Amino acid sequence: KIDSEKREETLEKLFTMAFAQLTDYSDFPLGEKTAVAVLPVIPASEELALNSEYFTEQILLSAAKSDHFTLVERQDMQSIMEEIKLQLSGVIDEDTTVEIGNLLGARALISGKLYAKTDDFELFLRLLRVETGEVLSVTRAVIAKELGL
Repeated sequence: KIDSEKREETLEKLFTMAFAQLTDYSDFPLGEKTAVAVLPVIPASEELALNSEYFTEQILLSAAKSDHFTLVERQDMQSIMEEIKLQLSGVIDEDTTVEIGNLLGARALISGKLYAKTDDFELFLRLLRVETGEVLSVTRAVIAKELGL
């Protein structure tokens, strides 16, 4: 947390940096404006559900501003509900990654899991290739607790 910045400014910088890391360290070269869908951040415990939703929204905002990604709009509510059920169950494997990506019309997915530490949150983000289900890159964001809700 930078005292002279508003919470949203700091989070925007943090997630912009996280997207740069996901792109830079990807095992697969991503073209400019790769179609990507952001999956809901999975809370490691029920107490983190609200912060998970908040950080998901911040990730969506950063993805929409990214030069590397084109955010895929979700149109089918039933597909979204199935996606959320899969995310919450923690069952995201190669087959479900391909299925979710195809349902959403994305070439890549961004998924995340949020943990609470004593003084901060740790958010692990993964960039997944839809065609194969492989994990292209992973990054970790350490977020001060006062940046959450």
